[in-house]
Amino acid sequence: YGFGICFLLGFVLSFLSSFSLMSGNLSSFAFMYTTGNFVALAGSSFLVGPTRQVKSMCEEHRWVSSTVYLSTLVLTLLAAM
Repeated sequence: YGFGICFLLGFVLSFLSSFSLMSGNLSSFAFMYTTGNFVALAGSSFLVGPTRQVKSMCEEHRWVSSTVYLSTLVLTLLAAM
């Protein structure tokens, strides 16, 4: 159930963030959208386990994109504050 709950919550947060964007509230949009992405990413850990998820993200052909993705999520949260 963990994956389904996280996936649904991540989707809802990301979807609701679009209303913040349309209303011009950029910090709320950035926070909700980024939180939704983090929750959805955490949900995938329920499918394969957190250790295997991190190992997969650190594989030779994925580490650059994983680093860029996580870095931009963190920087977006910092910019929203």
